[in-house]
Amino acid sequence: MDGKAGWSVVTVNKNGVDIDVLTETKPQPAPSFSVSLDRPIQVAAQNAVNARAEQAMMVVLQPSTGAILAVAQNKAADKDGPVATTGLYPPGSTFKIVTAGAAIDNGLAQPGTPVGCPGRIVIGERSVPNYNEFALGTVPMSTAFARSCNTTFAKLASEMAPDALTVAAARYGIGPDYDVPGLPTDSGSVPPAPELVQRTEDGFGQGKVVVSTFGMALAAATIANGSTPVPTLISGRRPRSTAPTRRSARRWSRACAG
Repeated sequence: MDGKAGWSVVTVNKNGVDIDVLTETKPQPAPSFSVSLDRPIQVAAQNAVNARAEQAMMVVLQPSTGAILAVAQNKAADKDGPVATTGLYPPGSTFKIVTAGAAIDNGLAQPGTPVGCPGRIVIGERSVPNYNEFALGTVPMSTAFARSCNTTFAKLASEMAPDALTVAAARYGIGPDYDVPGLPTDSGSVPPAPELVQRTEDGFGQGKVVVSTFGMALAAATIANGSTPVPTLISGRRPRSTAPTRRSARRWSRACAG
C-alpha cells in the first residue's frame, strides 16, 4: 500500500556475475496500517456463506462509522471473482428500501400513509403479483413494506419521475462510484426509467436495477444510521467519493425502528 520498488544498474562479467553497482535506488516499504475487519465477525460471515451450496456472499458494515467488518463469499462465488463487493444482481424485494425512501422524498407517501396491497395489479402492460397473490387490502406503507407487497411498491414507483429511483438509490449508497482503498467495489446501477413498465418493475427490484451485496449493505447501514456512512477498510484511508443523504433516510430509519 503505497510502497515503492527499488532498482539498480550494475555491470556484470561474461558469466552474468555482478561486478559493480553504477546507481541504485533503495526500496521504500509501505507504512504499516490497520484494517477494520473484525475477526469473529469475519469468521461468522464466512461460516454462514460456506453453509450454502449456491453462490453466497456477505458484507458487514458498522452503520455508525462505515467500517467494513467482514467480506465473505463461498467457493461457488469465488469462480466469478470478488463478487461480494463487485458482483451485480437484481436486488428483488430488498430494493423496496429505496422505493419507500423515494416515495417519502417525492411526497407520495409517509410510513403511516394508507396504501393498497392487492394480490395482483396491472400497470401498463405489466401484471405484477404478490407472492402467492396474497392481499392485505389497504394498510400503512410500513406494513406493506414489512409484508413485502410487490403491488404496493410497483404502484408507487409507477407514479414517480423517471429519475426518482436513481436519485433515491444514490442517497442510500447505491450508484455512486466508491473508491475504497484496499477493496474493489461496485455499489450498483439504477438507470433512469422513462418507460412506465421499467419504473414499475424497478420499484420491486426487478427491471434494469442491479445491486451488489456491498451496495445493499450500504443501504441497510443507511437505514440503521439515518444517513449513508462512508465505507472504509483501511484506517485513515477514506474513499474519494461519498453518497448524498437526505432526511428520507432518517424518517424511514425511525419508521423501521418502530
